[in-house]
Amino acid sequence: MPELRLEDVGKFILDEAKSLGATDVAAVVHKIKEAQVRFSRNNIDIMKFWEYYHAVIFVTVGKRVGYSEIRSNKQEDLRQAILNAISLAKVSEERKDFEGLYPGGNEYSQYKGISENVIDPEKMADAAVATINAALNTGAKRVAGVVYASSYERGVFTSNGIEIVRSPGRTSVEISTRAFYEPEISGHGISVGVRWKDVNPERAGKEAGEIALTSTNIVKIDSKTYDVVFYPMAIGNLLNYLAMLLSGFYVYVKMSPFTGRLGEEIASQEFTLIDNPLREDSVGFVTEDDEGCPTRKKTLIEKGTLKTYLLNYWLSKHFNLENTGNAGIIFPRPFTLEVVPGISSRDTLISDIKEGIVVTNTWYTRFQNYYTGDFSTVPRDNAFYVKNGEIVGVARNLRISDNLILMFSRIKAVANDVDQVRWWEVQVPTYTPSILIENTKITTH
Repeated sequence: MPELRLEDVGKFILDEAKSLGATDVAAVVHKIKEAQVRFSRNNIDIMKFWEYYHAVIFVTVGKRVGYSEIRSNKQEDLRQAILNAISLAKVSEERKDFEGLYPGGNEYSQYKGISENVIDPEKMADAAVATINAALNTGAKRVAGVVYASSYERGVFTSNGIEIVRSPGRTSVEISTRAFYEPEISGHGISVGVRWKDVNPERAGKEAGEIALTSTNIVKIDSKTYDVVFYPMAIGNLLNYLAMLLSGFYVYVKMSPFTGRLGEEIASQEFTLIDNPLREDSVGFVTEDDEGCPTRKKTLIEKGTLKTYLLNYWLSKHFNLENTGNAGIIFPRPFTLEVVPGISSRDTLISDIKEGIVVTNTWYTRFQNYYTGDFSTVPRDNAFYVKNGEIVGVARNLRISDNLILMFSRIKAVANDVDQVRWWEVQVPTYTPSILIENTKITTH
């Protein structure tokens, strides 16, 4: 399919799905170019390039819903994906309250395409070398990571006559660096932007190295509650899960602890969370959702109070609320999250802790119960033990086992060190500072 335009791919999906019996059809198609430079043990390992179409297809057959997804350059693969969506719809449970797709009629914000060719092998290699050297200069012994660059054109097509093609498309550059002093003494730094001028490989490497070298003194701590400062990468992971539970679909199927809580205080008054798809420096910038509804900036949680769910057309009708323009083909989702920063520095937050932990990164976040918000996550890279405002050592083998909703209600302070976070544990671009949360339950093993 490389010779086809996005318009051709979109028309093919609509026509093929209709011919197979689809009542409603929506397709989001991206034409994607990607490159990767991977490095380990202080040297570049490999450079790779990809070019392909990514299509996500939503169909209804009557009131039965199906979807599928495909990454390919072959038209036969696309045809099979359409068949898969139709087949799934025919065997799915009927949604009698389904109100259809967004019908159109609203105006869009001005689209800001990017013509810069970010897939530049020389710049990517230079960035890898720069981040390696910056980490080594802090005293790190080994450095590993990846430099990603991508560009994509986007098309949204629906059976309601919506046809939107965004060309030139958008771009992103993402640098992810891990620095090691010892195998289990490590730090992680990132830099993310839409153009090369927006990223700083030296800063990513320096941050990774400084986290690894802040302390190499390993201390043993007890399992109990601690005041915890979460760095942007760590809290970004939890914010992505919080926003997931704000999706109207999770509320609809009663898998969200926010069901029936609009207008209630659900978090600390220190905390305000925004979804801003129109933020131009975000790699999540988008002017229309996956049904073709215009996107807009909206406050999800304002000073602790729940203001709205993330909604598509159907769920906005179901809840009798304004459509927020957050349709994903599968369920409503955020596009770019923002936490309103405070006035204190991260160091000030740490200095206020009598006894606590600094968590620089997390992964393996898992929920025991979505409806109640009970979850656990594992600190990745160095987590620091703090006594009387001073970091005194590295605490290892930790697990945070708490309740996500209660944790956000225990936010004591929000710092001012905002960073754009995105990597494979934070899929939604998230602008967040460090956050201090009191009485966080931590277990050790």
